[in-house]
Amino acid sequence: MSEQNVTAKGMDYLNLALWAFAGLGVEVIYAFLLEPFLYGKQMADWNSGQNIAHWIITCITWGIITYVLLRDIYYAFETALFTLILVFGHKAFELWLGKTNFPYGGVVLALTRDLYTF
Repeated sequence: MSEQNVTAKGMDYLNLALWAFAGLGVEVIYAFLLEPFLYGKQMADWNSGQNIAHWIITCITWGIITYVLLRDIYYAFETALFTLILVFGHKAFELWLGKTNFPYGGVVLALTRDLYTF
């Protein structure tokens, strides 16, 4: 594979990563601009129904963005499993060690990813 082709493919994946980050940022627009305007109060003052509505709308939006980003990628389930390794690995070490300021999930993912590709 040529260096130019590798660079182009790398940029494609960086672009997807940045779109995913923007997808997460949609919640900021909801929580700090749109919903306070609709509800007439800031997020800290929302009632239970407003909080539930926020998370339903946010999760639906994230699901749509995830679908759009993954529709052309054939490894969607593999991606989901790696995400679960990250999340559950982090939570396990967080509970065992009682500290939250270290990326335990990233370490678990790196170690298991090496085993997966071996």
